Amino acid sequence: LTPPHVDFGPELPEEAGSDRVSSAAAPPAGTDEGTGILIWNQAVEESGARRWLTERMGTPGGSLLSLGVRSSSEGWTAALAGFLSDRDTPLTRLAIFSKGWEPPLLEFSDFLEALRSSVGDAVTIVVVPINTRADGIEPADREIWAEFLGRHGDPRLYVMDADS
Repeated sequence: LTPPHVDFGPELPEEAGSDRVSSAAAPPAGTDEGTGILIWNQAVEESGARRWLTERMGTPGGSLLSLGVRSSSEGWTAALAGFLSDRDTPLTRLAIFSKGWEPPLLEFSDFLEALRSSVGDAVTIVVVPINTRADGIEPADREIWAEFLGRHGDPRLYVMDADS
């Protein structure tokens, strides 16, 4: 009896991880009225997200949407379409609050692709891995998120420390 061969793809060199971390750096500074809020998988309460945005980005954010892995991609697309059409000002930046202590799942990657298709290339997407108190996470957790997001190769996709 021989077990079946399982191929996990090519191994990535160690130094490649550091390049990806830097590619998913902090977003450019600035405040604007076009900031939206997306809470992924009930990562934080709305008040915590708005408080964080006010303190760190100078805006309480505009409209808010909550989504998660239990929704289908069709559900994400429909919810995003409604979210975008209900806005008074065009969306220029979207802050996504996610559970920072949980590693990013493939569903989140699928969601980011659906999100980018919905909002277009001009919108800055800022992922904020956060804890339930709306403050910092471990540096190792942030690196995991940065590496994961860096693999997308999206020049307008950023990761931001919750406590920065």
